[in-house]
Amino acid sequence: MQLWSPQRFISQGSQTLWVLQQLKRSEHIESEVDVINDFLTQLLRHVKRQLTVVHEISCSAPIRYVLTVPVTWKPIALLEMQNAMKIAIKTAGLGTMDYLFLVTEPEAAMNYLIQKTEDIKLCLEKPGDKFLLLDCGGGTIDATAYQAEQEYPLRLSKELVDPGGCTHGSSLLNRDFRKHLKQRIKHQRRHFEINGYTLDGILDEKVLEFEDLKTKLDIYDLKVQPEIFKINGIKPDPKRRLGNNSVEMNQKDFMAIFMPHLREIGKLLRTQLTSAREKGHELTKVPLTGGFSGSPSLKTYLKRLLQKISREFGYNIQLICELAETEHETAVVRGALIRANDKSDGPDRIPQLSYGVEIMEEYNAEKFSAHKGTRPTLDKIDGRYYVNDVISWLIIKGIEVESEERFSIPVYRIFDASDTKFECTETLYVSDTAQQSHYRRAQENNRGARVAGKVTADMTYLVTEGLIHPIEPEGINTRRHYKIEFDLIMIVNGVNLRFEACWQRNGRSEGVHTDISIAAAFTPGTK
Repeated sequence: MQLWSPQRFISQGSQTLWVLQQLKRSEHIESEVDVINDFLTQLLRHVKRQLTVVHEISCSAPIRYVLTVPVTWKPIALLEMQNAMKIAIKTAGLGTMDYLFLVTEPEAAMNYLIQKTEDIKLCLEKPGDKFLLLDCGGGTIDATAYQAEQEYPLRLSKELVDPGGCTHGSSLLNRDFRKHLKQRIKHQRRHFEINGYTLDGILDEKVLEFEDLKTKLDIYDLKVQPEIFKINGIKPDPKRRLGNNSVEMNQKDFMAIFMPHLREIGKLLRTQLTSAREKGHELTKVPLTGGFSGSPSLKTYLKRLLQKISREFGYNIQLICELAETEHETAVVRGALIRANDKSDGPDRIPQLSYGVEIMEEYNAEKFSAHKGTRPTLDKIDGRYYVNDVISWLIIKGIEVESEERFSIPVYRIFDASDTKFECTETLYVSDTAQQSHYRRAQENNRGARVAGKVTADMTYLVTEGLIHPIEPEGINTRRHYKIEFDLIMIVNGVNLRFEACWQRNGRSEGVHTDISIAAAFTPGTK
């Protein structure tokens, strides 16, 4: 199962892939992530209209953003989504992303369920109770086993077994319904493709009808009546069960559409329950959430399957699916807000990403093993040998960071005395693998490091105002030059980070800074 892919957001049908290829060729997008950026931008523009027009809230009011994410996402995937949110917020005219809180979809759903469902409360009477959360959405199905760490406020343990998932959500039913219907009627397209109607247009219309039908249909109900889909122009064909301007679909047809996906969901459920049991965890409750969770067909299938598994395992496993019809698709969102309003007792602040700064380092293979085998560069201004483009990691993956903490490193830049502009651009990097400093940016140890932010400091006035003095040349390969010294600083404040270049001027501290979110660096739910 891919842990980060635009397919979490973008359908991977052949037509969609073709459109993405065309967008790339025409240079409208560079990658699939650009489509996500654009989608979020339109979504946030709608939010802006609702805030300003409907609720009369000024855009200058502080806004906190809460984002739910799949439990299987790696830190780099969280970073991609965080960056997409940042771009969309700015493009939509909502200012800057001053605060972002991440929470996993399962934890958000459970926070809502614990308030709404009596069976969940019984399940979580005491810390240590265990359950399997089955989140059935439009595209993906996620199954995650948890243990309750505490009842109020609800906090979940780390996953008891590796989370599992499959791409068999409710939108896949739409796809297969469309395929089924197309196969039944395509030979008659000359009859119904008239007056501007097309096969694709008709299929799109019928998929919308099916979208409503599938939320009420139980394919196991022996009394289920055939459904008639009206399509003008269809001629009678008893072999294909086509009537006059109509297509009949019966229980067998719906079974053919639903069962491949229900079976895959069942395999996922059984695998997770079995894996947990093999590790000594008896999961006796299966809360069902997500937009697909309201499907009568899905619920009947899962109840039957759990009855069978319960007999095999020797203990009862109960499916919990008591949300009202209107709550299936909103439970995660509502739960996320509940969790965001009470951030206490969250995960430890162990970063899953490293943050570092790009510096030049005087060559010293004896002191820094990372310099061994590296060819240094002679600086013909000050006559010293340097390893350029080195990344010094200050926040290191796996080492706890306080909610308020300061990291700094002294650096300097060399300028020829004949220069007229003394400007320093300093770069902040982020990586999901790097942990060792003193290696060049292009070396294997820093593979995948990406720019997280930049600051540019114009220090020309230090020279023009005589606040620093030139250094006279000493020996060969040196020229008269200036050495501008300053500090690169990272200031952590919760899930935000301020990156500064700071120097002294007449005993006073001056500098430039940029602010970024580091929410993606921590386990979702971290304050």
